[in-house]
Amino acid sequence: MMMFFSNFPFSWIHHSLITLALNIIIVLLAIYVPDIRNVFGVVGASTSTCLIFVFPGLFYLKLSTEDLLSWRKLGAFVLLIFGIFVGNFSLALIIFDWINK
Repeated sequence: MMMFFSNFPFSWIHHSLITLALNIIIVLLAIYVPDIRNVFGVVGASTSTCLIFVFPGLFYLKLSTEDLLSWRKLGAFVLLIFGIFVGNFSLALIIFDWINK
C-alpha cells in the first residue's frame, strides 16, 4: 500500500479492500489449482525476482536524491529493468511448462 498510495493518508477502506482482494485471490488459487507445485513455482519466481532485482533498484530510485543521470541511478534503473525482464521470462517459462504437460 505504501508503494501505490504513498501520497494519500492511511485509509481503512483502501486497506480493507486490498486485503479482501488478496484473500479472494488466495481462495481462488486454493480452489482451482490442482497441484501446489504450480503455486510454489509462480510465487517463487515472482518473489525471488522482486527481492533480488526489482525492489533494490526501485527503492534506490525512490529514496536517492542524486541527479537522474548519475551512474548509480542509471545502474539502479538497469537493475530494475533487468529484474522485470527476468521475472517475466521466468513466469513465461513456468506457463510454457504448464501448457506442455
